[in-house]
Amino acid sequence: MKKKIALVIGASKESIFAINKAKNMGFYIIAFDENPNADGLYYADEKYITDIKNPKLIIEHLQGRKPDIILPVPIGRYLITIGKINDYYNLKGCSEFSSNICTDKYLFHKKLNKNNLRNINCNLIKANKEADENNLHFPMIVKPRYGSGNRGVIAVFSKEEYNEKIKPQIPFKEDYLFENLVGGGD
Repeated sequence: MKKKIALVIGASKESIFAINKAKNMGFYIIAFDENPNADGLYYADEKYITDIKNPKLIIEHLQGRKPDIILPVPIGRYLITIGKINDYYNLKGCSEFSSNICTDKYLFHKKLNKNNLRNINCNLIKANKEADENNLHFPMIVKPRYGSGNRGVIAVFSKEEYNEKIKPQIPFKEDYLFENLVGGGD
């Protein structure tokens, strides 16, 4: 009986649990990571040191083999690679379209607003561009368009605070969002 193939795209330490679970279920694990020292590579049956931002390279390494599943592991923006590979092989799971919305905070904001699930101002400031200061609403959150966690997230409560904390950093080297700060419940 031929073993089913599970891919791991981004073989960080966080992937080890999923790899071990899949192995216990009888899957043959093929892992991809750009870092030759990625912890999860050690646990894979087959490993490739490759750019996980490039789904074509991953498909080439598979040499005509069709995976049965892509294991869910935390990889942030490169979830798009998983979406593209799911689309290519017609696998269940996130598509390129849905993974792009999940990893692009601006597209996610637009989808929420369009479906009346969010009603706040959100301005996209493209990399190396100036912000339109006439269009700022305080208090606001300033955050990178891509990325996870609290990397680069700053709460700004006034024009004065904006002039001190944010303005000296503009233009940014990457896209940023300026959006209304929404208070939480007590």
